[in-house]
Amino acid sequence: MQSTLDRKKNNAKRNEGPYSPKSSSVQNPAPEGRVLRVLVADDHQIFRHALVKLLGSQPDFLVVGQASDGVEAIELANRLRPEIIIMDISMPNMNGIDATGQIHAEMPDLRIIGLSMHDSSAMVQGFMAAGGDAYINKTVLTDNLFNAIRGVSP
Repeated sequence: MQSTLDRKKNNAKRNEGPYSPKSSSVQNPAPEGRVLRVLVADDHQIFRHALVKLLGSQPDFLVVGQASDGVEAIELANRLRPEIIIMDISMPNMNGIDATGQIHAEMPDLRIIGLSMHDSSAMVQGFMAAGGDAYINKTVLTDNLFNAIRGVSP
C-alpha cells in the first residue's frame, strides 16, 4: 500500500512535467494592457473547449481560434497570427510535431507550447526539434500551464 507521502510525491512529480516552472504559483500577468493572442489546437472537442474557457479566465489571454488538427492549426496560424499556440501532439490529419515544424518555418517568432498526455523523451525531443518552445503534460497544474504561456510569450 502506498503511503500518503509517496502519493503526494508522485502527484507532485506528475504535475511538473518536462517543462516545470520553479513555482506552482501563477506568474504575474503580462504588463497592464498587454493581451497574449492564443490559438488552441487539440482534436478532443471537450478538452479544447474546457481549455479555452480556462484560458479565458485570465485577463491577459485572448483565445483567437481553435483547431481540431494540425492542418487546421497551420491555416488558422497563418490567418489569425496568434502570438502563442497551445498544440496537442497526437491529432488526426497532421500531428502536432509536423504542424509545429511547418508553422515554425513560416513564422519563427510565433511561440508554440506542446501539450500532450505523452511524455516520452523521444516525443519531447521531436517536438522541440520541430521548433517548439515548451512541452508540458496534460496532467500539469493549471498554474503551471499559465506560467508556461507567460514564460514563452514574446
